[in-house]
Amino acid sequence: MMGQSHAISGALVYAATASFLPEKVFGTVPGPSEILAGTLLCAGAALLPDVDHQDATPAHLLGPVSRALCRLVGRLCGGHRHATHSLLFVALTGSGTWAGVTRLGDGFTYSLTFVLLFLAGRALHLHPPGHGPTASKRARRR
Repeated sequence: MMGQSHAISGALVYAATASFLPEKVFGTVPGPSEILAGTLLCAGAALLPDVDHQDATPAHLLGPVSRALCRLVGRLCGGHRHATHSLLFVALTGSGTWAGVTRLGDGFTYSLTFVLLFLAGRALHLHPPGHGPTASKRARRR
C-alpha cells in the first residue's frame, strides 16, 4: 500500500465514525471544522506504520535525518511490515500520544499536530505543484 492509500484509508475511517463515535465515547459532538481537522490528522497518523521504511512518506519529512531515523526503526523492528504493523504499535503510539499530550503539554501537541498535518499534505498531495525551492532548473521547465 502506498502512502496516499494509507492516508486516504485513515481519513475515511475517521470521517465515517466522527459523527457518532465521539458522542458515544466522550459525550460530545464535533463540529464541521473539528471533523475536517480530525480527518486530516488521521490521514497523517495512518502513515506512521511506515516509519520502518526508508523510502516511505515519513522518511521524507526531514530529509536525511528522517530517512536515517526510518532506517534505524526498520532495523530495530525487524524490517518493513513487522513490529510497526501490529496492534502493539497501535497501543504504544496511542499511549505515547496520550502521555505526551497530558504530561508535556502544548509544545508536544502542536509539534505532533504539525507533523501529522505535514504528512497528510505530502501523502494527499495537498501542496503546490513542483519540487519545491531546491528543484533543478530542468525540473522547473517541465
